[in-house]
Amino acid sequence: MKRYKNSGYVMISIVIIITILTILGMVMLSLSMSNYKMKRVSSDYNYAFYMAEGAIEAVYDKVYDLVNDALIEANKESSEDKYKVKFEGYIKENLYSYIENSMIKVIGYEYKDNIYIHLESTYTKNKSIRVVGATYEINIPKYRKSENIQRIINIRDWKIKK
Repeated sequence: MKRYKNSGYVMISIVIIITILTILGMVMLSLSMSNYKMKRVSSDYNYAFYMAEGAIEAVYDKVYDLVNDALIEANKESSEDKYKVKFEGYIKENLYSYIENSMIKVIGYEYKDNIYIHLESTYTKNKSIRVVGATYEINIPKYRKSENIQRIINIRDWKIKK
């Protein structure tokens, strides 16, 4: 039987194979960690978005209360002109106190044929910021006409700002 002189060839081969496997393992670990981080950031953005969106939708109840109280005040008036002025005035005076909170900011309002309230909702989670904007349209009801308040209030121009 003939003996070959390996001179450590097997040992060098094993070291090279172990090194390659270690490098592959570290690459896989690095990829899985970066994937986890991306999923976490995505999850934070989604959470922030839904919280900001929820705040915009929750404002509907407050706008409903504002319009209801404005109708009660306006119905005390005896003429159509005073009715409209009283309705618009009540909304203008009480808009911020009814709606604004830590998540919702009134960024403007307009009085045309209807009343337009421009809102912005901001939510932050782990440096993930989401800003959602919406415009609420309030149709000015006719004098002494009983209307469903839900038909008076409409959400317009809902959009993600950031």
